Amino acid sequence: MIVGLFLSNYKCYENGHFISFSEHGVSNFNILIGDNGVGKSSILDALNCILNNVEAKKWETTVGKKNDRTSIFPVFLIEKKLFKGSSKYNKQYNSISDAFWNFDFTQYQTNDNAKSFIALRERIKSDVNTEDYYLFAIGKNKKNDILMTTLFDSKVRNLTRKDSVSKEVVNQLYKDILSHYSYIYFPIESQVNEFLNLQAKELQSLMDKSVVDEIKQLLDKKDITVDTENPRKAKKSIISIINDKLEDYISDINSRIDNSYSFIAKDNHKKSIKSSDVIDIVINEFFSIRELTKNQKKLKSLSSGQQRVALIDVATKLLSTDSEKATETILAIDEPESSLDSQHRFEQFSLLMDLAEKYKRNIFITTHWYGLLLRPTTGMLHYIDTKDNNEITYNSYPLTNLYDYRRSFPESLEMKSYFDLMSSVLSIIKKKDVKWIICEGYEDAIYLNTYLNDDNIIVLPFNGNGNVKKIFEFLSVPFDDKQERRAIKGKVYCLIDTDTSNLIKVERYTSKKFDDKLFFERLGYDKNNLEIKLNSVSSPDATTVTIEDCLNPTVFYAALQLIAPENETIAQYLKHVEFVEGFKYSLINHGIPWLEKKDMDGYKIHPKFIEELSNEKVKYQLAIKYQECQSFIKADTPAWVEDIKNKLK
Repeated sequence: MIVGLFLSNYKCYENGHFISFSEHGVSNFNILIGDNGVGKSSILDALNCILNNVEAKKWETTVGKKNDRTSIFPVFLIEKKLFKGSSKYNKQYNSISDAFWNFDFTQYQTNDNAKSFIALRERIKSDVNTEDYYLFAIGKNKKNDILMTTLFDSKVRNLTRKDSVSKEVVNQLYKDILSHYSYIYFPIESQVNEFLNLQAKELQSLMDKSVVDEIKQLLDKKDITVDTENPRKAKKSIISIINDKLEDYISDINSRIDNSYSFIAKDNHKKSIKSSDVIDIVINEFFSIRELTKNQKKLKSLSSGQQRVALIDVATKLLSTDSEKATETILAIDEPESSLDSQHRFEQFSLLMDLAEKYKRNIFITTHWYGLLLRPTTGMLHYIDTKDNNEITYNSYPLTNLYDYRRSFPESLEMKSYFDLMSSVLSIIKKKDVKWIICEGYEDAIYLNTYLNDDNIIVLPFNGNGNVKKIFEFLSVPFDDKQERRAIKGKVYCLIDTDTSNLIKVERYTSKKFDDKLFFERLGYDKNNLEIKLNSVSSPDATTVTIEDCLNPTVFYAALQLIAPENETIAQYLKHVEFVEGFKYSLINHGIPWLEKKDMDGYKIHPKFIEELSNEKVKYQLAIKYQECQSFIKADTPAWVEDIKNKLK
């Protein structure tokens, strides 16, 4: 995938910039947001210039800058076993990649872009095995020079000269990378029906590899007899026969024209046509006589919104498969929400999220619609802004637990995301029976999703009980209106912990007031019966309960054992306790009765163990391992989760 981009003097990107797409870990789903004119679309357009080999003279140089200062260099992270590069250059490609993986470029380049690249590289190392992946930063400048960035090119060439890395090798690497990828780019100003013509290069690149391979096999298969006297030895492929005939024809022409003229191959490495050349022509001609319709209507007769829906529908359906594609596909879309209402926006963004999550496609989108944050997903949100001096700034946030970062949101992002989020929820649940559970944190969402397993229930973590209360208060106004409430088809369930020191309480709250369409409840603990329950936020019960108290002890114990090898405190504690059967809940804040201490050391370590469980990193690790353990232990769903399910029915 593409993990970063060096960009200099291209459109609004004056001077040199390094844009990281993996600020919080390797991510194949990137959302670019920000005001008009800050450079969101310029990033997608720059990638298009390289990956679709747009003529350099057509690039848009920053106003007032010299053409020869414009350059674009994506940073590629490519799995070696999937890369169909030139085999004769394997050694050289490994040498180049090793330089990018390991050399400290800040030794001779002290600018911020070099430092940012090094920081990105070190973060990626924690996510992948560098032996299995190539790391290349390569592209072009407007003089059409193929370089490994203007910052690092000369140093990488020096470092790899011992392995015979030449200009020819670098140029071939660039060609191989372009062949490895298909970059499907839909600018906002594009005519949708042009892209949806099946003969378009963009849709051809979405074909399954198996189809292309079968055509290639037919062309290359040596099953045509060309010598009837010796049929066993004279079998040739279609493509070989075509090349032979054309070679004979060229030889005949060269023999008949003046000796000072001759037709010779332009490229020393290519003197005949290959099956891949013919495949492109065959597919193009076959699809050129077909056009896409919807309900027997041609696309150009549909509204702009319907065309936009068709664009994403077709691309996502063709990419929503585990089948290997002919090339590694990168999908880039400017403003997928254009001309769509909130419901359709949410549906379209959900399709794109599924592409990234389930099918591991590399996706870039720009958007002005902050309602996309309604559904947590794996990926990255990049907020682009400009300072008073027109300097472009970037802030990246992980989409999995986005609202844990709300305190660091720029003010405009905070306001727009909150307003769009709430208004979009209302718009969607008026048209569709969708259920949202608004909870406090990312770990809460992981635990809830472990048991819910329902595509129609979306769990949205919102960083703290105070923020959950704000959402409830915002939604309670339309839900309290009888006419508005009658139009609402979905439900919203707000769930918080009970914190003795900061008890959230709403006087006279009752879900009946909202026809059981809007709920606001706290996790509670009945000490007498050792039972977890759901309390109304009007309840005065202030017994401290977190979601970690409400889990299955068997599964929780298995999760602890999985993280113990890398956590000394947990490992030491488990040596001095024994698991006891018969308890329903984990009750971390209430003595952990299912872990019986075997000796005095167990009592001594207990406070430190409880403190360790409150560590944010450990909480996240436990949630992930708990979900993993539940998948094979398959313990019963806790009663309080069943209660939530019933209320959302």
